[in-house]
Amino acid sequence: MTRGPVAAVALAVAAAALLGGATAHAGAWTREAGHGYVATGWSRIAATGVFAGDGTIQPIAPYEQNAWNAYGEFGVVSRWLTATVESTLVRDNEQAGAHTTGIGDWRLGAWTGVIERPVRLSFGATVSVPLGTPTPADVQPPRLPLGSGEFSLDLRAAFGWAWPGGRRWPLRHYFVVEAGYWRRQLFADSFVYRAEVGVQLPWRVVERVWLVGRVIGVESFASNARATADPTGLDDGFSVVAPGFEAVVRLWRGLAVGAGFETAVRARAVAAGKQVHASVSWQW
Repeated sequence: MTRGPVAAVALAVAAAALLGGATAHAGAWTREAGHGYVATGWSRIAATGVFAGDGTIQPIAPYEQNAWNAYGEFGVVSRWLTATVESTLVRDNEQAGAHTTGIGDWRLGAWTGVIERPVRLSFGATVSVPLGTPTPADVQPPRLPLGSGEFSLDLRAAFGWAWPGGRRWPLRHYFVVEAGYWRRQLFADSFVYRAEVGVQLPWRVVERVWLVGRVIGVESFASNARATADPTGLDDGFSVVAPGFEAVVRLWRGLAVGAGFETAVRARAVAAGKQVHASVSWQW
């Protein structure tokens, strides 16, 4: 992994990938051979409403979702091949006395860097593996699924640019824009995108902190009639536009912690509640 500002940028972007997106991805900054990143974290959504198929918010019995996630990247071939894995190790859903707990879906990906200077441009492909059951045995189907029950393929292009700071503008920044197509096996396909900006202050102590703002988007091609009112976000028609914020703090060498949130401003087939999350990570 390249040291200095670029390494710090890669850490902040990877930390955002753990809980900020629909699928695992290395994004614009791929890894050098033998270098990698691992993270684990918790996320929670609590809501008393759901975005229905037409985008309106409908009242529901209180719903809560907790998830323990893990994410990793490893550089196989410098610039040209970075492998990724994202897993929902435990997913817990609860609503109106019904409760499901178990492993969720996993996602395996590969990214390649096409352009490194003066900007970054990478392409990635991620396959979702349906390890989480869509019909848990302890509730009446199709309530509170743990997984989507389908294989899917996410193809993306990622553009990135980093500003290392200078005399006239000492703040350090990175910018990421991603767009892609989510090909689904059982449900309607989707257009996916993400825009993100990170800011690092260049002064002692606070230089360990990255402040990250982002917008995450999923636009399902399902009609309003086909989209469901499932709060888990694992059913047909899932769409979301969610701005969010995260702070990532480097504690020691490659060790970092992060915390943040996303909240939907427009969505379908997902709980109408804020997602909060926290993580710990290590990169080498």
